[in-house]
Amino acid sequence: MNNNDEAIDDDNDDEEMLTEMMSSQMYLTPLYVLKHFEKIWTNEKEVLTIYLAALRSPQHSITHVHNNPISLFFFEVLPGLPSKFRPSRTSLTNTLRGATNEEQLNNLWLKMQITVNSIFDSSLDNRSGTRVAKGIRQGIEKKEGLFRMHMMGKRVNYAGRSVISPDPFIAIYEVGIPGNVHPGANFVELDDGTIRRLLPNNL
Repeated sequence: MNNNDEAIDDDNDDEEMLTEMMSSQMYLTPLYVLKHFEKIWTNEKEVLTIYLAALRSPQHSITHVHNNPISLFFFEVLPGLPSKFRPSRTSLTNTLRGATNEEQLNNLWLKMQITVNSIFDSSLDNRSGTRVAKGIRQGIEKKEGLFRMHMMGKRVNYAGRSVISPDPFIAIYEVGIPGNVHPGANFVELDDGTIRRLLPNNL
């Protein structure tokens, strides 16, 4: 079987999957979603690089490692929280539900996806009767969060309000600062102890 035959088989599998999705509800595994986005990248690479700065950034090493940088948005390995910050786990037998092995596997996969989501935002875990630790979002949002609680400077005219919101035109390692923010907020202390003003192209 050559590459053309394999491509035809993949297309047939996708058509069967699409037909099943339209006829009834089904659970989409992360691997299938990744495969779908890889095809979007193959067909719409120019459009995606315009709207998503992370895909065109030369400073992000992952775009050089993979021929398909869309994997940037998917986690393959995620470190677990220490037991001190983890709620007690429920019995595995409560998870192994279903009459067939496929149903049990889908239940386990769904639980794993919900658990990963709750690490970033604990409000996404809507399972009843479960104790959920605070997510990353809960640690940085609102007045008690990391940014506003420990923010230095005066309140209104001398400090910018921090807003946690996505911006497709800013890379994931960049922070946007309004141009009319007080000049004192435009300084950053580097690791070597020196201080310099942020250049406009670094904002």
